[in-house]
Amino acid sequence: MGPWIPGRWVWELGVRLPFFPPSSPLFLLGSLADEFPWVATEQLKSTTGPNSAPQTSTPIPGPEDGTTTAYSTNPATILQSGHALVQSNVNLDLNDPNSAGNLYVVAVPASGKMQMFYRASSNNPSCHCSLNKTWISTETFESGIGDTAPVMVQDYWRTQDENTPGGFQLLVVVNGQVQHWQRVNTDITSNPPKAGGK
Repeated sequence: MGPWIPGRWVWELGVRLPFFPPSSPLFLLGSLADEFPWVATEQLKSTTGPNSAPQTSTPIPGPEDGTTTAYSTNPATILQSGHALVQSNVNLDLNDPNSAGNLYVVAVPASGKMQMFYRASSNNPSCHCSLNKTWISTETFESGIGDTAPVMVQDYWRTQDENTPGGFQLLVVVNGQVQHWQRVNTDITSNPPKAGGK
């Protein structure tokens, strides 16, 4: 179904919500205990722990316990990224322990808009980690995002079973209001997000 649409919830902030600082490291612990992707300022990055398969990309300085590798530098500057990284069930084969679903993240580039990026799973049978390390920049939406990073989850509304891709639910604070955005993903497998989409 595709692009981002305003959700049903928009309300004034009446209490202080526990939002995380801009570009705080985000660790994802999904079915892959030794791969911890994260997003940080300046560019999309991913950290792979010491127990993972060797990286084929050129490493840049990273933490002591892993290698940080840059995967997307377009746009060159990511101003905000928070807890908006989702390891989805898109392209996930639940019957294959080597399968990994696509990764999706929404960040705020220098334009002040929100933009979704994704990394397709490679489902390599000889490795339990996705070997596809290319982040694809896609849809942009909303504008004037301030100093609060978006947060996102995958839901299971409109799904028939555990293999049906759920939608994305996103919250972000803009001008003192919490905005809710949603992306219905009923056709995300056959019609993946495209660059420049809205």
